[in-house]
Amino acid sequence: LTWQILHDYQKQRIYSFMSPTADPQGVGFHVIQSMIAVGSGQLFGRGLGRGTQSRLQFLPEFRTDFIFAFIAEELGFFGS
Repeated sequence: LTWQILHDYQKQRIYSFMSPTADPQGVGFHVIQSMIAVGSGQLFGRGLGRGTQSRLQFLPEFRTDFIFAFIAEELGFFGS
């Protein structure tokens, strides 16, 4: 019932959450980049100011919307 009243952009966000690889160049791009950022942090991270995904602007709004991916990349699993 709720699906009926959602706008198209809201449905696309749900689709990209469920399967980001279905449209890797479109709506799934930022989700995939955030997963890359979290994975590249490994256990101890790259170090403060050395995160490539956030510094090269693959993560948009890394200080607000993608803050967890940003912290996980720079401080790693233990830091996040």
